[in-house]
Amino acid sequence: MNTSLAAILLRFWLGLLGAVAGGLIVYRVEIFDPLSPAFKTLTLGSTLAGLLALWRSAARGHAGALAAGYALFSLGFVNAYGWLTAFSGTAVGIGLLATTLIFDALAARIPFGKFLFVGPLVGGLLFAVTPMMEFRDLVPLGSLDALVAYGQLGWILGTGVALGVEVSDWILRPRSEGSDHASKWGQIYFLHRFSPKIAKQRRK
Repeated sequence: MNTSLAAILLRFWLGLLGAVAGGLIVYRVEIFDPLSPAFKTLTLGSTLAGLLALWRSAARGHAGALAAGYALFSLGFVNAYGWLTAFSGTAVGIGLLATTLIFDALAARIPFGKFLFVGPLVGGLLFAVTPMMEFRDLVPLGSLDALVAYGQLGWILGTGVALGVEVSDWILRPRSEGSDHASKWGQIYFLHRFSPKIAKQRRK
């Protein structure tokens, strides 16, 4: 696993690119407006991208600090939004860290395709914390619509961020790993293709 600063930055920026793509699908260019509530989608995506980038680069202490900072920062909005909304941010921070741990655990078994699991996990996380949050500005619909809207948003963001990090993992993979896989498949093909002919020649 590549643990250099360049690796961290590559994982982060490709993950953030996935978050931006997901945000654009849902809220268009409003995600770039700091005065718009839709800007929250970009902050959430960048947080997940940072967690995955740091953890996958073996900077696990830094990843934990990022999750703790996000949770504590959310508590700073108690006076403005109340305890439930503040605690929802804390729950999101813990949930994103848990999602990062799951992603890393799957990496040993699933070379590519982990984003298919991360999307539903983040979607389920935001779906679960929606009742604790106030979405009148971001999703001016009924409570059920807010649940569905934020669940879908989490699915899109989680998928985009995880896909970006997976692509960076593939780029940063040890070159020997790729050659070993190629050599292995080459040997299998050779044995399958030519072993019967060799056996026949020996029998003759």
